[in-house]
Amino acid sequence: MKTREESFKEFILDNIDFEGYSIKGTNLITNGLDIFRKEYDHEIKKVGEKKAFIEYLKGLPSWLSVPAYYFDIRNLMYSLGYEVLNVSDNTLDGVYYEEIYKVFFPQKN
Repeated sequence: MKTREESFKEFILDNIDFEGYSIKGTNLITNGLDIFRKEYDHEIKKVGEKKAFIEYLKGLPSWLSVPAYYFDIRNLMYSLGYEVLNVSDNTLDGVYYEEIYKVFFPQKN
């Protein structure tokens, strides 16, 4: 049986699409990070990689299709086994984007 974190990572990987990008590699995580770093280098220098990445995700990059509304985020997280039904939207937001960050930066956790 998969952990909720494994299921979350699988969901993220299933929702990456580089249509319209000139991508050479096959690693979805690496390719996504390369695009992020190219598009958001200026913010990384100002606020650091983690904060910049979360801000970038909230801007809904075209290569990653994930829920953006609290209702949809809550339903996704709950369906994957996260206890989020009775948490505030701010807490939900923090948990959600932290989990996405962990998918792309597992070594930094």
